[in-house]
This record gives sequence, C-alpha cells and structure tokens, in this order.
Amino acid sequence: MVVVGVVCALASGCGLVAAFGDLYGENPVSWSMVLGPMVVTVFPTVELAWSRDRDLSMASMKRRWLVLPFLGVLGAVVAMGLAELAVYAVNAEAAGQAADVWLDGFSADGPALVSVSYGLLGYFIGLLLAVAFYSLILWPLQLIRRQGRAIGEHPMDTADPDTTLD
Repeated sequence: MVVVGVVCALASGCGLVAAFGDLYGENPVSWSMVLGPMVVTVFPTVELAWSRDRDLSMASMKRRWLVLPFLGVLGAVVAMGLAELAVYAVNAEAAGQAADVWLDGFSADGPALVSVSYGLLGYFIGLLLAVAFYSLILWPLQLIRRQGRAIGEHPMDTADPDTTLD
C-alpha cells in the first residue's frame, strides 16, 4: 500500500508539471494528476480481491475507503503542491498563459491551489470506483464462495449457528 501511494504521489507531481506545458490536454502524462489519487483510493478495495484474510465488514471498508485513501491523496496533493511551487518558481505558468489565453485550469483567476482540486477530484472518482467494485464484484463473490461465513457474520442473524436450513 505504501509503495502504491508513493508511486502515485510522484506520478501526480510529474503529471502536474507536464500539464503546465500541455495546453490542450493531449499529453497522457498530465492525466496522472487525477489518475494518481484515483489509484490510491481504489487500491485498498481492489487489494481485497487477492487477499487471503478478507474482511468485508463495514468497519474495515470505512478504513479502506476513508482513512487509507485520504493519506494517499494527501501525499499526492503534497507532491503536486511542491511541483506547483516549482513551476511557479521557474515562471512556467506565465509562459503557458502567454501561449494560450484559454488555459482554464491554470489561469490567474482560476483556483489558487490546482493540486488540491485535482487531488480531491481523483479521490472522489476513486471512491466511486471503489464502492462500485465492492458492490458489484467483491460482495457477490463473497456471498457465492463463502455463504456460511457471510450468513454467520450478518449482524441481524439470530439463528442458532448449530442448526441447518432445510
């Protein structure tokens, strides 16, 4: 998880630097501004697909959807913020604005911290993907492969565990 977070944070910073020189969004490297936080958010849920000790309880999923991705996205925002400061320091933003007056994401009257807006965008897209992956793939697989365990872990189950259904 830590390795994925570090790689995605560095990719987000590189994507932000590439985006300042990419006037029309044609450089795929610039997409990593959003893809980095998105992968960090989805990875803890996707990791459950190959994990042996799966815990699909809501307590575990809250940690996997809120705490772990938030820390990863925070790292990506810090990396993009440092890259943004470096770009401002070398005045690359002014060069990009001079080349194209419609450079919306990095305009002078645009958001003050582009890194935060793209980090949050990636987090929310990744969160939607993580919930969809959990609901459409992990949860049905758990119910199909481990029916007894899934029924036993249900909080509303009041049946005696020694009885069987006929």
